Amino acid sequence: MNQIKRIKAALNKSIKAVCQSPSQYCRNPEKDFTRKKKLPMDKVIKTVLGFSSKSLSNEIIDVFSGDNEMPSASAFVQQRSKILSTAFVDVFRRFTNSVDHMKLFEGFHLLAVDGSDIHTPTNPDDPDSYFKVNNCSPYNLYHLNALYDLCSHTYLDAVVQKSRKWKA
Repeated sequence: MNQIKRIKAALNKSIKAVCQSPSQYCRNPEKDFTRKKKLPMDKVIKTVLGFSSKSLSNEIIDVFSGDNEMPSASAFVQQRSKILSTAFVDVFRRFTNSVDHMKLFEGFHLLAVDGSDIHTPTNPDDPDSYFKVNNCSPYNLYHLNALYDLCSHTYLDAVVQKSRKWKA
């Protein structure tokens, strides 16, 4: 249980560090996340990181259960759109750098790399990931390559590429 608490604390510390400089990670640095709202930057990031496979409305209900000021899905999407993807990259890097990766197996650092395709909601305005195939519904596709430490059970790095730009 101590390890779980330590990992959660490391993740929260990484999120807090990123949220201390919101202007560095927002689309409109002069305005975004400058006022106190129902959905501050740290809450949006934690919610996104905690998503499972439910609808956005159900994810919000799970996160804000019992809260009289539960935001709408639309409000969440608006707040999320203010945050640049670099915020999530920096949270990830800060977190993985704070976790002990010195566990070895018989003197070796065991790493695994795997690639996966990720289907996203259809967006024909994104030609680098959009596919339209005869007799099939159109779709958008991204490719994820992830580096995983087998001994510490953590991801060390990840690259997400639009499938038409994917390089092995």
